[in-house]
Amino acid sequence: MKILATSSFLFAFQFLHCQKLQELKPVKTEAISTDFSQEFINHYNSKESLETCEEIWKKMRAENLSIKDLKLNEQQALDLCDELGGDPWSMKYSGCSWYCGGQIDDVHSNIGEDNISKVNDFNYGTASKFKTANTENFVEFIFNPKSSRITNIIIINGDVRNKGSFGKSGRVKKLMMFLDNSPFAVLNLEDTSAEQIFEFKPLGHKKKKGEPVKQKQWKIKFEIVEVYDNSQDEVAISEIYFDGDGHEGE
Repeated sequence: MKILATSSFLFAFQFLHCQKLQELKPVKTEAISTDFSQEFINHYNSKESLETCEEIWKKMRAENLSIKDLKLNEQQALDLCDELGGDPWSMKYSGCSWYCGGQIDDVHSNIGEDNISKVNDFNYGTASKFKTANTENFVEFIFNPKSSRITNIIIINGDVRNKGSFGKSGRVKKLMMFLDNSPFAVLNLEDTSAEQIFEFKPLGHKKKKGEPVKQKQWKIKFEIVEVYDNSQDEVAISEIYFDGDGHEGE
Protein backbone atom coordinates (compact mmCIF):
# COMPACT_ATOMS: atom_id res chain seq x y z
CA MET A 1 0.00 0.00 0.00
CA LYS A 2 1.09 3.58 -0.52
CA ILE A 3 0.77 6.13 2.28
CA LEU A 4 0.43 9.75 1.18
CA ALA A 5 2.00 11.93 3.86
CA THR A 6 -0.13 15.03 3.48
CA SER A 7 0.21 17.98 5.84
CA SER A 8 -3.36 17.37 7.00
CA PHE A 9 -2.56 13.72 7.65
CA LEU A 10 0.47 14.67 9.75
CA PHE A 11 -1.68 17.13 11.67
CA ALA A 12 -4.29 14.43 12.22
CA PHE A 13 -1.56 12.00 13.32
CA GLN A 14 -0.48 14.49 15.96
CA PHE A 15 -4.14 14.97 16.86
CA LEU A 16 -4.38 11.24 17.56
CA HIS A 17 -1.94 11.60 20.46
CA CYS A 18 -4.23 14.14 22.13
CA GLN A 19 -7.64 12.75 21.32
CA LYS A 20 -8.88 9.43 19.97
CA LEU A 21 -9.83 9.72 16.31
CA GLN A 22 -12.40 7.12 15.31
CA GLU A 23 -11.50 4.66 12.57
CA LEU A 24 -14.56 3.48 10.69
CA LYS A 25 -15.32 0.60 8.38
CA PRO A 26 -18.42 0.39 6.18
CA VAL A 27 -21.44 -0.84 8.13
CA LYS A 28 -22.42 -2.65 4.95
CA THR A 29 -21.69 -2.89 1.24
CA GLU A 30 -24.19 -3.17 -1.58
CA ALA A 31 -23.30 -4.53 -5.01
CA ILE A 32 -24.08 -2.40 -8.04
CA SER A 33 -24.54 -3.39 -11.69
CA THR A 34 -22.27 -1.59 -14.15
CA ASP A 35 -20.65 -4.20 -16.40
CA PHE A 36 -23.17 -3.98 -19.24
CA SER A 37 -23.00 -5.71 -22.59
CA GLN A 38 -22.59 -3.58 -25.71
CA GLU A 39 -26.03 -4.72 -26.86
CA PHE A 40 -27.60 -3.45 -23.62
CA ILE A 41 -25.77 -0.11 -23.97
CA ASN A 42 -26.90 0.27 -27.60
CA HIS A 43 -30.56 -0.38 -26.74
CA TYR A 44 -30.68 1.69 -23.56
CA ASN A 45 -33.11 4.59 -24.01
CA SER A 46 -33.29 3.90 -27.74
CA LYS A 47 -36.45 5.00 -29.57
CA GLU A 48 -37.70 1.40 -29.74
CA SER A 49 -37.00 0.76 -26.04
CA LEU A 50 -38.73 3.97 -24.94
CA GLU A 51 -41.82 3.17 -27.04
CA THR A 52 -42.06 -0.26 -25.40
CA CYS A 53 -41.60 1.25 -21.94
CA GLU A 54 -44.26 3.89 -22.60
CA GLU A 55 -46.78 1.12 -23.26
CA ILE A 56 -45.80 -0.69 -20.06
CA TRP A 57 -45.94 2.50 -17.97
CA LYS A 58 -49.36 3.26 -19.46
CA LYS A 59 -50.55 -0.22 -18.48
CA MET A 60 -49.15 0.16 -14.95
CA ARG A 61 -51.01 3.46 -14.44
CA ALA A 62 -54.27 2.15 -15.85
CA GLU A 63 -54.24 -1.07 -13.81
CA ASN A 64 -52.46 0.34 -10.74
CA LEU A 65 -49.63 -2.20 -11.07
CA SER A 66 -46.21 -2.23 -9.45
CA ILE A 67 -43.07 -3.60 -11.10
CA LYS A 68 -43.41 -6.92 -9.26
CA ASP A 69 -46.86 -7.37 -10.86
CA LEU A 70 -45.37 -7.32 -14.36
CA LYS A 71 -44.28 -10.29 -16.44
CA LEU A 72 -40.55 -11.02 -16.50
CA ASN A 73 -40.13 -9.78 -20.08
CA GLU A 74 -41.88 -6.52 -19.15
CA GLN A 75 -39.58 -6.02 -16.15
CA GLN A 76 -36.58 -6.65 -18.38
CA ALA A 77 -37.90 -4.14 -20.93
CA LEU A 78 -38.10 -1.45 -18.24
CA ASP A 79 -34.43 -2.06 -17.40
CA LEU A 80 -33.65 -0.48 -20.78
CA CYS A 81 -35.39 2.82 -20.02
CA ASP A 82 -34.83 5.88 -17.89
CA GLU A 83 -37.60 8.47 -17.86
CA LEU A 84 -35.09 11.13 -16.79
CA GLY A 85 -32.93 10.57 -19.87
CA GLY A 86 -29.89 9.01 -18.21
CA ASP A 87 -27.49 6.36 -19.47
CA PRO A 88 -27.03 2.76 -18.23
CA TRP A 89 -24.73 3.92 -15.42
CA SER A 90 -27.07 6.60 -14.05
CA MET A 91 -28.36 5.93 -10.55
CA LYS A 92 -32.06 5.16 -10.80
CA TYR A 93 -34.55 7.52 -9.16
CA SER A 94 -36.00 5.80 -6.08
CA GLY A 95 -38.28 8.42 -4.59
CA CYS A 96 -37.51 11.16 -2.11
CA SER A 97 -34.23 10.87 -0.21
CA TRP A 98 -31.82 13.04 1.78
CA TYR A 99 -31.58 15.24 -1.29
CA CYS A 100 -35.18 16.39 -0.80
CA GLY A 101 -33.96 18.50 2.11
CA GLY A 102 -30.19 18.25 1.77
CA GLN A 103 -28.50 21.23 0.18
CA ILE A 104 -24.93 21.24 -1.11
CA ASP A 105 -23.85 24.80 -1.88
CA ASP A 106 -20.49 23.98 -3.44
CA VAL A 107 -17.86 21.29 -3.96
CA HIS A 108 -14.13 22.14 -3.79
CA SER A 109 -11.09 20.11 -4.77
CA ASN A 110 -7.54 20.40 -6.03
CA ILE A 111 -8.21 18.42 -9.23
CA GLY A 112 -10.32 20.84 -11.26
CA GLU A 113 -14.05 21.55 -11.46
CA ASP A 114 -14.83 19.24 -14.39
CA ASN A 115 -12.97 16.33 -12.82
CA ILE A 116 -14.38 16.65 -9.31
CA SER A 117 -17.96 17.14 -10.55
CA LYS A 118 -17.97 13.45 -11.48
CA VAL A 119 -17.72 12.40 -7.84
CA ASN A 120 -21.25 13.59 -7.09
CA ASP A 121 -23.09 13.30 -10.42
CA PHE A 122 -25.14 10.18 -9.55
CA ASN A 123 -23.52 8.25 -12.38
CA TYR A 124 -21.45 5.11 -11.81
CA GLY A 125 -19.93 5.44 -15.29
CA THR A 126 -17.89 8.53 -14.46
CA ALA A 127 -15.07 8.77 -11.93
CA SER A 128 -12.96 11.56 -10.48
CA LYS A 129 -9.24 10.85 -10.92
CA PHE A 130 -6.54 11.90 -8.43
CA LYS A 131 -2.81 11.84 -9.19
CA THR A 132 -1.04 9.76 -6.54
CA ALA A 133 2.04 11.98 -6.86
CA ASN A 134 -0.03 14.85 -5.45
CA THR A 135 -0.04 14.65 -1.65
CA GLU A 136 -2.91 17.12 -1.20
CA ASN A 137 -5.74 15.21 -2.89
CA PHE A 138 -9.06 16.20 -1.39
CA VAL A 139 -12.73 16.88 -2.03
CA GLU A 140 -14.73 19.20 0.20
CA PHE A 141 -18.51 19.58 0.33
CA ILE A 142 -20.00 22.89 1.52
CA PHE A 143 -23.51 22.53 2.96
CA ASN A 144 -26.20 25.16 3.26
CA PRO A 145 -27.19 26.06 6.86
CA LYS A 146 -30.72 24.86 6.04
CA SER A 147 -29.54 21.48 4.80
CA SER A 148 -30.90 18.36 6.44
CA ARG A 149 -28.43 16.44 8.55
CA ILE A 150 -26.47 13.43 7.33
CA THR A 151 -26.50 9.96 8.86
CA ASN A 152 -24.88 7.96 6.04
CA ILE A 153 -22.06 8.62 3.61
CA ILE A 154 -21.89 6.28 0.63
CA ILE A 155 -18.66 5.89 -1.34
CA ILE A 156 -18.00 3.96 -4.55
CA ASN A 157 -14.26 3.31 -4.75
CA GLY A 158 -12.34 3.08 -8.03
CA ASP A 159 -13.49 3.43 -11.63
CA VAL A 160 -16.49 1.07 -11.69
CA ARG A 161 -17.69 1.64 -15.25
CA ASN A 162 -16.91 -2.02 -15.92
CA LYS A 163 -14.71 -4.81 -14.60
CA GLY A 164 -11.84 -3.80 -16.87
CA SER A 165 -11.78 -0.17 -15.78
CA PHE A 166 -12.01 -1.18 -12.11
CA GLY A 167 -9.07 -3.55 -12.44
CA LYS A 168 -6.94 -0.90 -14.13
CA SER A 169 -7.82 1.96 -11.79
CA GLY A 170 -6.09 2.73 -8.52
CA ARG A 171 -8.30 2.62 -5.41
CA VAL A 172 -8.30 4.51 -2.13
CA LYS A 173 -7.54 2.63 1.08
CA LYS A 174 -8.02 5.40 3.67
CA LEU A 175 -9.78 8.75 3.65
CA MET A 176 -9.26 11.31 6.38
CA MET A 177 -12.61 12.94 7.06
CA PHE A 178 -12.77 16.48 8.41
CA LEU A 179 -15.86 18.14 9.86
CA ASP A 180 -15.62 21.94 9.70
CA ASN A 181 -11.82 21.73 9.27
CA SER A 182 -11.30 19.48 12.32
CA PRO A 183 -10.21 15.82 11.95
CA PHE A 184 -13.29 13.72 12.56
CA ALA A 185 -12.66 10.14 11.42
CA VAL A 186 -10.55 7.84 9.26
CA LEU A 187 -12.68 5.96 6.73
CA ASN A 188 -11.23 2.55 5.87
CA LEU A 189 -12.38 1.66 2.37
CA GLU A 190 -12.59 -1.89 1.07
CA ASP A 191 -11.06 -2.77 -2.28
CA THR A 192 -14.42 -3.41 -3.92
CA SER A 193 -16.65 -1.88 -6.58
CA ALA A 194 -19.70 -2.11 -4.30
CA GLU A 195 -21.30 0.82 -2.53
CA GLN A 196 -19.63 1.27 0.87
CA ILE A 197 -21.98 2.73 3.47
CA PHE A 198 -20.60 4.55 6.51
CA GLU A 199 -22.96 5.39 9.36
CA PHE A 200 -22.84 8.40 11.70
CA LYS A 201 -24.76 10.14 14.38
CA PRO A 202 -26.50 13.06 12.63
CA LEU A 203 -24.01 15.51 11.10
CA GLY A 204 -24.98 19.11 10.50
CA HIS A 205 -27.16 21.72 12.15
CA LYS A 206 -30.16 20.58 14.15
CA LYS A 207 -33.24 22.48 13.06
CA LYS A 208 -36.48 23.20 14.84
CA LYS A 209 -39.68 23.67 12.94
CA GLY A 210 -40.70 27.29 12.63
CA GLU A 211 -37.43 28.72 13.95
CA PRO A 212 -35.15 30.83 11.71
CA VAL A 213 -31.83 29.31 10.70
CA LYS A 214 -28.97 31.24 12.35
CA GLN A 215 -26.07 28.88 11.71
CA LYS A 216 -23.39 29.25 9.04
CA GLN A 217 -22.46 26.89 6.25
CA TRP A 218 -20.81 23.66 7.38
CA LYS A 219 -18.29 21.45 5.63
CA ILE A 220 -17.20 17.85 5.19
CA LYS A 221 -13.79 17.29 3.65
CA PHE A 222 -12.26 14.00 2.51
CA GLU A 223 -8.50 13.76 2.02
CA ILE A 224 -6.78 10.74 0.50
CA VAL A 225 -4.09 9.52 2.89
CA GLU A 226 -3.49 5.94 1.73
CA VAL A 227 -4.08 3.99 -1.48
CA TYR A 228 -3.99 0.33 -2.44
CA ASP A 229 -0.84 -0.90 -4.20
CA ASN A 230 -1.04 -0.73 -7.97
CA SER A 231 1.07 0.32 -10.94
CA GLN A 232 -1.18 3.26 -11.82
CA ASP A 233 -0.20 6.87 -11.21
CA GLU A 234 -3.73 7.86 -10.26
CA VAL A 235 -6.61 6.64 -8.11
CA ALA A 236 -10.31 6.99 -8.78
CA ILE A 237 -13.47 7.59 -6.79
CA SER A 238 -16.71 7.12 -8.74
CA GLU A 239 -19.21 8.55 -6.24
CA ILE A 240 -19.57 10.14 -2.85
CA TYR A 241 -23.13 10.85 -1.84
CA PHE A 242 -25.20 11.29 1.28
CA ASP A 243 -28.27 9.95 3.03
CA GLY A 244 -30.35 10.87 6.03
CA ASP A 245 -33.77 12.29 6.85
CA GLY A 246 -34.40 14.64 3.95
CA HIS A 247 -37.57 15.98 5.62
CA GLU A 248 -35.99 16.93 8.95
CA GLY A 249 -37.33 20.17 10.33
CA GLU A 250 -40.45 20.26 8.15
